[in-house]
Amino acid sequence: MTDEDSENDFNQKEFDRFNDHQKDNRSRATQLVNYAFLLAGGTFTASVTVFTSRPKDQITSTIVSYLYNGWYNLFLSIVAFFGLIFVMIIRDYFTAEVIWRPTLYGGTSYISNKYFTVVFWAFEFVIVVSGIFGFCTLAYGLQQIMEAACALIA
Repeated sequence: MTDEDSENDFNQKEFDRFNDHQKDNRSRATQLVNYAFLLAGGTFTASVTVFTSRPKDQITSTIVSYLYNGWYNLFLSIVAFFGLIFVMIIRDYFTAEVIWRPTLYGGTSYISNKYFTVVFWAFEFVIVVSGIFGFCTLAYGLQQIMEAACALIA
């Protein structure tokens, strides 16, 4: 085995480890977003059921305000997490079709490395911002529903 073969083997192992790492990260992100969907959707449904089954005189304007804020923020969190998953899919498709497919057929990438880097980091920025926004709106929405529940029993 030559030094070049050894180096190629090492590079392939590193490439495989990187791909496994990326696959694991995408899997974790998808799982986390699914939990957020379940939490936001379940909280929204349960709170609508609980509060609409109460007599109108028990639902004060304070409770209505908490519910409105909570439901609105839960909805925003669902939209943000949906956007996060959507942008991840578009980013991965972009990478596969613009960079990988041409090189698999012996060609070169459709775009320059500099342009690809800018577009790729723009996707990453949108993903991070969507995740942070989704987390914040989910947490605030849950807090507002909790405040409504506390106000109802107070």
